[in-house]
Amino acid sequence: MPENPSKKMLAHCINEIGRLEGQDYFKANEVLLDDLATTLAICADDVEHATKMITAWKSRTRQMLHESDIRELADKTANRGTLPKGCSKCLGTDFIIVEHAGGTGVRRCECPRGRVLAKLDQERESARRNDPAFSGLPTFTGNEWKN
Repeated sequence: MPENPSKKMLAHCINEIGRLEGQDYFKANEVLLDDLATTLAICADDVEHATKMITAWKSRTRQMLHESDIRELADKTANRGTLPKGCSKCLGTDFIIVEHAGGTGVRRCECPRGRVLAKLDQERESARRNDPAFSGLPTFTGNEWKN
C-alpha cells in the first residue's frame, strides 16, 4: 500500500469517487472528496482494484462511502492471486502429515504452494500479534505455546 500514490492513481480515484454522486448523503465538498480519493488510492492495489471497490460499494448500498469503510472494502475486494499447484507430496492440499516427537501432526509443505501458504500464515500471525484485542493471549507456533 503506497502512502504517496502516483498522480495517475490519484486522478483515477478522483474519477471513481465521482461515480458515487448519486449515492444518498453525497456531499459535493471538494476537500472531503479529495480525502476519499486519496484514501482509496492508498488502499487500492491498482486502478482496477479501485474501480472494483467503488463498483462493489455501489452494488451493496445507496449510502455514501465514508473513509472508515475503505480499508474493509479494499480487503474484501482485493485482487487475490491464485496459489501455485501443489507437488506430489502435498497434492495441492493445505498441509502435509508429519511424524514429530512420537506423534503425528501437520505442517506446510516445502513446495512453492506450501511456501506461499506459510508466508500468508506469518502475515496473519503478525497482524494478530499487533491487534490489541489479542494482546496477552498465547499463540501456538511450531511446537510450543508462545506469549
